[in-house]
Amino acid sequence: MNRLFIRLHSPGPDDLVLEAEQRVDWAVLSPAGDKLDAGFGAALGQMDIAGVATRDTETVLIAPGEDILFRNLTVPAAQKRYLKEIAPYLMEEVIADPLEAMHIVHGKEHEGKYPVMAVRHSCIRAWLARLRQHDIAPDCMVADTYVMSLFPGNARILFDASYAIISAETIALRADTSNVTLLLNSYLNGQGNGAAPVSSITLLATAAARGDARTDAEIADATKYLETRGIDSTVEQIDNSFDYLCQRLNAIFKAGQGGQLANLIGAPYQGHSARQQRFNWRVPALVLLLCMGLKVVTDSATGLYLQRQVAQTEQQVNSLYSSLFPQDSKIVNVKVQMENHLKQRAALDTRVGFITLLGIISTQLAMIGQPAQIQIENLRYDGQQNTLWLDVQVKDIQLLDQLKQALTGQVEEVKILSVSDEQQWINGRFRITSR
Repeated sequence: MNRLFIRLHSPGPDDLVLEAEQRVDWAVLSPAGDKLDAGFGAALGQMDIAGVATRDTETVLIAPGEDILFRNLTVPAAQKRYLKEIAPYLMEEVIADPLEAMHIVHGKEHEGKYPVMAVRHSCIRAWLARLRQHDIAPDCMVADTYVMSLFPGNARILFDASYAIISAETIALRADTSNVTLLLNSYLNGQGNGAAPVSSITLLATAAARGDARTDAEIADATKYLETRGIDSTVEQIDNSFDYLCQRLNAIFKAGQGGQLANLIGAPYQGHSARQQRFNWRVPALVLLLCMGLKVVTDSATGLYLQRQVAQTEQQVNSLYSSLFPQDSKIVNVKVQMENHLKQRAALDTRVGFITLLGIISTQLAMIGQPAQIQIENLRYDGQQNTLWLDVQVKDIQLLDQLKQALTGQVEEVKILSVSDEQQWINGRFRITSR
C-alpha cells in the first residue's frame, strides 16, 4: 500500500491564515520507501489530492510539534492497566490549558516507557477541518517531535532553517534554533528524574540549515557546549527534515508496527469534551450523600472516621442543612428532611432518578465493606442526561474496580474516567448514568 505523508507548516491553526494559504510538504511513498511523487511548501488549496492519492493510499499527517506536547513516561506496573485514565494527570503539571481542553493519547510501551502526546482539541479540529475542505482524511496523525523520538540510538537534534527538534530519552520538543543550547542545558541538568545519562548526541543539519548563517552558528555553539559537558557529538547532513521523518515512519509501517504508534486519530483516550451546563445540585447532593453515609459509618465497626470524627461530621451536616434551608426551624432527621426537599425540587424540575442513583451508590459503598479504605470527595449531577460524576479516594486501586463492578448492572453505565495518585490515597473519578 502506498502512503501519502503530509506535513503542516507553521503557523498553527490559531493564527489568521486562509485555508488555501496553509503550506504543506507532501510525498507519496511506496511500501519499499521509493518516492513516487512529492511537493514542498505547496499551498494546501493547490494540492491535487486526486492526482496523488488513490482509494488504497494510506494518509499520514505530521503535525507541528510546537502545538503538541510530547513525553516518554515511565508508568508504575500497578497502574499500566489504567494508563488511558491516568495519562492526563501524568501530563497535568506540564500542561498549561485545562485538561478538558486537551486531547491526550498514548502509544504502546517501548523500552519501559510509554509515548504520550497532548494537544488542544481546537488544534485538531482546525487541522482536520482544513484537510477536509480538500477531501483529505488522515488515517494517522503524529507530531514531528514524536517521530524524532522513534529513531533508535542516542539523542538527536535536528536543525532546520528556523527551528530545531531536540529528542532525548524522556522528551522531544521543537524550538527556535537560538534556544537549543539553553534547552540542552536545562535537560542535562535535570537528568536526576530517571533518564539515563547522555553520553553522545547526533546533530542533524538540513541543507536549509547549512545555508542559513544564523542556524549554522547555532549548530557550532551547540557542538562547543556539548564538548564542555564532556558529551560526544557528531554532525550529519541530510537533505531535508520532511524526507527524514517520512522514511522513518514508512519503515515503521513496513515492519507492521504502525498500530503501536501514538495516533492522535482514533486513539484509545479521547479526552474530555467541553463541559455542559449542569443542574446545580452539588451542595444539596453532597449533604444528602453525607447523610446517607452517616448510617454506613455508625453501623460499621471500622467506619470512615473514629466516633469523634463522626460526631463532628454530623454537626457540619446539620449546620450546612440549616444554611441551605433556614425555613426549617427544627432538624429532626436530616436525612429524611433532605430527601423531602430534593424530591420536591426534582418534581419541580421534571428531573427523575437522582435520589435513586445516590441511593444505589450509597448502598454499594456500604456493601463493599471497607469504609476505612474509601472516601467520597465530590459529585456533580446532570439532570438532562441523568448522569452523576463521582470523585472518590481509595487506599487500594482495586477498590475502584470493586465499586465499578458493584454498580454494573444496577445502572445503565458506569465508567472510570481517571485515576491518579495523591500521597497515600488514590483518586478516582466515575461517570455513572442511570436508566
